[in-house]
Amino acid sequence: MQLAPRSFPTVLRHLRVGVGSTPCASTSRTYAASNGTPTDLPKPDVRAIADLAQLSVTDDDVKDWEPKINDIIDWFGQLRDVDVSNVPPRVRAGGEENRLRADVASVFDERGALLELAPEREGPYVKIPRIATGADEEATTSTSKAPMSDLPPVSSLDIRVGKITEIKKHPDADSLYVESVDVGEEQPRTIVSGLVKFVPVDSLLDTSVIVLCNLKPRNMRGVKSHGMLLCASDESHENVEPLRPPSGASVGERVYFGEEKEQAEPEVPNKIQKKKIWEGIQPALKTGEDLVAGIGGKSMNTSAGAVTASTLAKARIS
Repeated sequence: MQLAPRSFPTVLRHLRVGVGSTPCASTSRTYAASNGTPTDLPKPDVRAIADLAQLSVTDDDVKDWEPKINDIIDWFGQLRDVDVSNVPPRVRAGGEENRLRADVASVFDERGALLELAPEREGPYVKIPRIATGADEEATTSTSKAPMSDLPPVSSLDIRVGKITEIKKHPDADSLYVESVDVGEEQPRTIVSGLVKFVPVDSLLDTSVIVLCNLKPRNMRGVKSHGMLLCASDESHENVEPLRPPSGASVGERVYFGEEKEQAEPEVPNKIQKKKIWEGIQPALKTGEDLVAGIGGKSMNTSAGAVTASTLAKARIS
C-alpha cells in the first residue's frame, strides 16, 4: 500500500538503526568511537529507508536528510563502544519499586498468527496500547476489573452455535486454518483461525463450536474471515482450545448469559467495530473453576445447557 506523500521527517519514526540493517548501500562509512578506534557501520540508503517506511521523498528530501541521518548513525557508532557491563539496571521486572511484569516472550511462527491476536490494526500496522504510569493508572484500569454495569451489554454480541463442516490449512500461512462453519444461515461462513499449533484437524472437523458472528469481515492473509471461533486460553497462550456447546444444542441458535433467554437484537458489525464493543466485553469473558464459560458470574448458555471449555479453568476467552 502506497501512502500519500508526507513530510520526510516522519521517516525518523521508521528508522531501525544497527549493523546489517536492510536499507543500506553497498558503501560504508567509518565512524570514530569514543576510544578513538574506528568503527564501520553501513552507510544508510535514505531512499530505501523511505521506501521501507512507505513514504514518498524527493531528491531534495534525500539531500537534506542524509547528513542528519548519518549524524545519528555516527552517534550510535560511538554509543555501541561504551562499556555498560558494570552499570546496574535502574529498574528490575517484578521488583516492589516498579510495576513491570516479567518479560515472557510469546512465539509466533509467522506474522498472520500475531495479527490475528492483535485487538486492533490499521493496514499492516499493529496498534500497541500505551503503558500506564502512576498518574494515569486509575484511568487505565483493565476492563476486566470494571463493574459489569460499565461494560457494553453482552446482548450486543451475536454469538451462535456452529458446526465445522470443512477445514484446511491456509495456503499462505502455516499457523492458520480456513474453516467452513454452519451457523444456521443459507451458506456456511468462511472463518480463519490460528489454531494449527493448538488443535489438530480431526479434533475440529464435524464438531460443534461457538462463533462470534457480528464482526466485520477481515482479510486474513488473502482469505476473508466472516467471524471468530471463541476459544479459551491460558495466560501464556501456550494452551488454546475451542469453547464447546453441550450435546443437543442446535446449530445456529444464539447463546445467552444467565437467565436472560430473551435478548435484544445484536448490534450490526459496523457498530461493533466503531464503538469497540467486542474490545469492551472480551476481557470480562472467562471460564470458571467448573470450566463453564461466562461473564460476571453469568454462565454462557444454550437451549441444551452451558457452554464449556474442555480442560482450561479460569481461562480468558477470545
